Amino acid sequence: MTAMPVTTRDYELRRTPESVVPSELNEIKVKETSEMLLHEELAKARIQELEESFREARVRGSIRSARAARRWGKLAQWASERAHRHQH
Repeated sequence: MTAMPVTTRDYELRRTPESVVPSELNEIKVKETSEMLLHEELAKARIQELEESFREARVRGSIRSARAARRWGKLAQWASERAHRHQH
């Protein structure tokens, strides 16, 4: 047995005869739907902006970590050479 999902709009249309549903009610539903779509689009835009900023931050972070790795590598090489000089 499978169940089909039913939206509120479908449920209301099945329960009430079409002649009873005023056209004004349908206009309100269309307006609410379009407002919901607008909010959904705004949310998607915000998510995309956040993802883009995270990508840029990740790139900046990888550049910083590469610089830090080079810096620590130079320091380790200097320390190794100094230790080698002082052993003899």
